[in-house]
Amino acid sequence: MLFLTDVLILNKEEALALLKKDYAPARASQALLHTGPKLCIVTDGKHGIWVSSAAKTIHVLPEKVTVCETTGAGDAFAASFLSGIIRKNDIEFAIRLGLVNSASVLSEHGAKNILLPYPKALKRMKNLKLSIAKKAL
Repeated sequence: MLFLTDVLILNKEEALALLKKDYAPARASQALLHTGPKLCIVTDGKHGIWVSSAAKTIHVLPEKVTVCETTGAGDAFAASFLSGIIRKNDIEFAIRLGLVNSASVLSEHGAKNILLPYPKALKRMKNLKLSIAKKAL
């Protein structure tokens, strides 16, 4: 179905609609791998993100942020995650980059008012405290 896809990033609702099953987000990210992508990410707001590859699934809880508006946060995460993969080919780096930019968007009104330039995102990443749980498959 998606065998030409390298990276698939969906929110929980989109993932469940594509799978046509009611999975928990961790299971959904793993099940999406069977549709073809090499890397599947399922986001679920304050409950975190799940990143699955053939070797492992990573679960990350975002830092708490005061939310002004959610519009654009998923797109900011996805674009920044892909930028991180392209720049460093490092999943944990890409997760951190995605999370700092989505947190920045969540903290302001409007979908793209506060997207961070790369140097500023790197500075914020230095102070980012995340709990990254890895589970080998």
